[in-house]
Amino acid sequence: MPAPFVEQQRLTAIALGFKNAQFIADQVMPRTPVGAANFKWTEFDAKDTFTIPNSLVGRKSRPNEVEFGATEHTSSVVDFGLEDAIPNSDIEEAKNNPAIDPEGRATMKLSELILLGREKRVADMVMNVNNYNHSETLAGTDKWNDAGSNLIEQISDALDTPLVRPNTLVLGRAEATAMRRNASLVKAFNGSTGDTGMVPWEFIREMFELQSIIVGAGRYNTANKGQDMSIARLWSGGAALLYINPVAALRDDVTFGLTAEHGERVAATREDGDIGLRGGIRVRVGESVKEVLISKEAGFFFNAVL
Repeated sequence: MPAPFVEQQRLTAIALGFKNAQFIADQVMPRTPVGAANFKWTEFDAKDTFTIPNSLVGRKSRPNEVEFGATEHTSSVVDFGLEDAIPNSDIEEAKNNPAIDPEGRATMKLSELILLGREKRVADMVMNVNNYNHSETLAGTDKWNDAGSNLIEQISDALDTPLVRPNTLVLGRAEATAMRRNASLVKAFNGSTGDTGMVPWEFIREMFELQSIIVGAGRYNTANKGQDMSIARLWSGGAALLYINPVAALRDDVTFGLTAEHGERVAATREDGDIGLRGGIRVRVGESVKEVLISKEAGFFFNAVL
């Protein structure tokens, strides 16, 4: 019977500390802890928040009772994990060279792949027009890389459309470059003296009264195992204006989306005599999370901006 995996504090610290600067999933759908694998979350019905009830109270009458139309959902976190096998020959070599840490390196690479998968899941949710009550598909001269597009008008109108005004712009690297080069924005920045150049992000953020602009630059291989590599952008196809509350809870708070997290990312090892000639160690890294969409009303999606 194989030996059980034993959590290693040193490797768990490496797994928890690993960050890829190109990944933005934790900013777009912040993590919130849950006490068990199964959890509940609420999806709000916007009409009950904005409908004015009769609040007049007679001298001896009872105030009207209101019921908020939040729909309670039950869900559960999903386990995501990967392993790497390290031969004992590599471990013995590392004993004579402090600069070599095969277990630590395996933990970092596994953590990166775990987070790459999460980045893909979140990007697929954010860049999906079906996850919004409000959206617009751009065509012709409305596309951001067209000289005739009025991006200022598009975004200003979009920000005023949802009942919950977005505070964050989320887009991919190619879409971000097109935005900064857009003629209408360049003219606004230059004071109508020219329509070429790159507009600073701070100018764009202040113009549209946004709290933050988040650019996703991650990429992934779309090819199946054994096929030639085909690299694609994780964040592409559109741009999302979202209301993101970084301290929101799964229940009774409004935000675009959250990530339920049960426990922390962990790293564990076990001996495996079937690795190579002299056996070795298996390193396993994983986490238990579930991304949930809280409110379709808390955003506006521009589809096909390029």
